[in-house]
Amino acid sequence: MENAQSDFIFDSDDLIMFTSALEKIPTTEHTDSSLDVVLQDLSERWVNVQKSYMKIFTYAKEIDEQFKESAQEKYSACTKAFHFSKAKLLDLQKTLVLPPENISMKNTPDYDNNYASIKLPPCDTEIFQNGYEEWPSFRDMFTAVYINHAQLTSVQKLYYLSLKVKGQAAGIVHKYKLCGDNFPLAWEALKSRYENKRILVDNQLRILFNLKVINSESSESLQRIQTTINDCLAALQAQSISTKDWDPILVYLCSTKLPHETLSLWEQSLKSHRKLPK
Repeated sequence: MENAQSDFIFDSDDLIMFTSALEKIPTTEHTDSSLDVVLQDLSERWVNVQKSYMKIFTYAKEIDEQFKESAQEKYSACTKAFHFSKAKLLDLQKTLVLPPENISMKNTPDYDNNYASIKLPPCDTEIFQNGYEEWPSFRDMFTAVYINHAQLTSVQKLYYLSLKVKGQAAGIVHKYKLCGDNFPLAWEALKSRYENKRILVDNQLRILFNLKVINSESSESLQRIQTTINDCLAALQAQSISTKDWDPILVYLCSTKLPHETLSLWEQSLKSHRKLPK
């Protein structure tokens, strides 16, 4: 029984530490072969966790309920860590090798025999799903990394675009077959769907006008409200909304969310109570 408990603790901790270490390895240090080795290692550690977890229930009657509850929580954490790490490694591997067999780029007119040797910048875009707020950042990064890449053909850009979208955005892109003529069509379809200035502005205003009241004197809370306001202003300015004359609005919004002592100290810091503060 004690061996079963100690084995599970060791195997689960081992998997968690292994997946945590993977997060610290720069993606540029991976190759297709190294990813195969890492995936094999990850799978073996996951099998060990499963086996030792099953042993816990072999001795279920002899193990106290508190340990079993702890083991269930730890097993759930291991499951999430394994799934997340494996999915991330598989996605990374897709960017290092030629497209899968069911996507035959060799039959397309824009296929480039030097495809596999093309080196992309170490920075990359996040996976885009459906968030209107996320679109400007994704659009700019994808443009910088892929669209403006001198060696990528249109069909290769469409292939990478298909890897970088999920959800409804993926549904839009996947309507277009993999050929060079379809990349500008797929890209414009995404822009038409997500470059909605009204929604982007409304979302930022909603965040700004629904700031939560700070109930305790906390530097962390003050920094959070400052960051939120600055982020909203930056997003609005990115949409060409001028906020240079918004000082009275912002001062009012912010001051109504401050805790009593902080608000009192701020009032005392003002040189004049007749002039509008900046």
